[in-house]
Amino acid sequence: MKIIFLKHIFLLILFFCFSCQNSTKEKVDAKPIKLLFGGDILLDRGVRMEIEKKGVVSLFDSVQTIFNEQDYVLANLESPLTDKSSPIPKRFSFRAPTVYADSLKKVGFTHLFLANNHTNDHHRKGLSNTFNALKEAGIIGIGYGKTHSESCEPIFIEKQNTKIAVFSVVRVPLENWFQMENKPSICQLGTAELVEKIKQLKKKEPQTIIIISLHWGTEYKFLPKVEQRKEAHLLTQAGADAIIGHHPHVTQCIEFINKKPVFYSLGNFVFDQEGEFKDRCILAGLEIENNKINRILVYPLQIKNNIPQFFSNSDKDSVEKSIFENQLQNLSKNIRFEYIKQDSSHLGSLLIQKK
Repeated sequence: MKIIFLKHIFLLILFFCFSCQNSTKEKVDAKPIKLLFGGDILLDRGVRMEIEKKGVVSLFDSVQTIFNEQDYVLANLESPLTDKSSPIPKRFSFRAPTVYADSLKKVGFTHLFLANNHTNDHHRKGLSNTFNALKEAGIIGIGYGKTHSESCEPIFIEKQNTKIAVFSVVRVPLENWFQMENKPSICQLGTAELVEKIKQLKKKEPQTIIIISLHWGTEYKFLPKVEQRKEAHLLTQAGADAIIGHHPHVTQCIEFINKKPVFYSLGNFVFDQEGEFKDRCILAGLEIENNKINRILVYPLQIKNNIPQFFSNSDKDSVEKSIFENQLQNLSKNIRFEYIKQDSSHLGSLLIQKK
């Protein structure tokens, strides 16, 4: 009897030792969860001409190294992916073939924001085709649903015992488009409704990181409207951990509100516009550890021939980069930018913190 008892004790000690060893290993092996955010992606017009020459994948050659380091890559898709042309009456209407979705997956996109003022360019059928093409390619479209309510539900990302909720909402007016509850939709939640959703989620899951993508603001303006700043206060107060903005086609200021990062506009990412900083943009990197955002990176880029790329070491590029970075720092008055050593992993990236 005594031998059996000692045997059980020995096995119990072995079990605890093994458990502790595994727990320690998990802590040592745990790495930050990396998310990278880009601005507006156009796959039509001038960009389409570039694609026909070299393909979709070539658009992202310069940023591929950064993409490869990420766990998740997200951006705002400004072109519906649909093979049938049926444009709604509006000033600008874009379209790209569904086959492009496979290339977007190949370069590393995991999620694309669909709540904007162009994914609806070819009616609700074109919108549904976009979501389905992405889904078949293995990319998650955010901000779309078979009903409006469904479109406003967050997408959840879970990794290393960390849960991240991502919302995608369009805030700008949509031409010749009417919100209909029981039809395929993109999310058009008002501020009060979005605040309530964030509060409910944070109350239910206080450890969940909440990221809000907003298609908002005024085109070609470098500063957000007063209303946007007020909304950012309300959203972060409700529990949003980061806000990622796009639509103005230029990079706007970065702020910390309630200690949370707010990127009002990342600017264009892949686009055919030039001049007045329309051909300058940033990528925003968030690194999450222990259920909080503990590192925020900014990658300044230039857009040449519709393609985003890092500034080279040439004299001309060095001057252009300096001008853009000074512009960004002057706009973001309460942000401290710290250079990270330039190497193959971080090509000219900046670490940002609140002053």
